[in-house]
Amino acid sequence: MRVIKIDVEKKDVYELDIEKSLESYYKTIGNGCELIETATILPSKGNSGYGDVIYVDESCFLRVGDVKGFFCVNGEGTFANNGIVVGSILTEDDGVDSADCTWDLNTIRDLITFHEQP
Repeated sequence: MRVIKIDVEKKDVYELDIEKSLESYYKTIGNGCELIETATILPSKGNSGYGDVIYVDESCFLRVGDVKGFFCVNGEGTFANNGIVVGSILTEDDGVDSADCTWDLNTIRDLITFHEQP
């Protein structure tokens, strides 16, 4: 599954191909992530009727010394540590499932700014 990683340590945004599993999300976000939360939802660039989700590490502030940096999306909100952009599709039973990211890498790069402090 195609995702876009927002990497605060490298101060870079890049594409990865990962398995569609929660464990893979944790590993891709890195830094000991064991719980994710939705940072923001971007409008879908596809025909899914839903949006692409930016997930971040929900518990990074509970691990002393774990904050490696911060990022903002389009100048709004400040999120700690790495994030991943994952596509979402509506299922036949009105649920939501993960899918390939629908956003262009360069567009996501233009939306992200990195910071050392919140």
